[in-house]
Amino acid sequence: MFLFDKAISVPVMELAPNGVCLRVLDGDGTEIKNGCKEAQKGNLATEHRYVGK
Repeated sequence: MFLFDKAISVPVMELAPNGVCLRVLDGDGTEIKNGCKEAQKGNLATEHRYVGK
């Protein structure tokens, strides 16, 4: 379970178990459009979270 302070809005990159970026969420849990592409370019500082099995 992840706990985070809403005041600290760090985008979270959700990754499949094989490391493929699924989506990037902002601190409010809203999906960032083209978030994976932007993160790969280095434009977003993100936390990484693996989802799935």
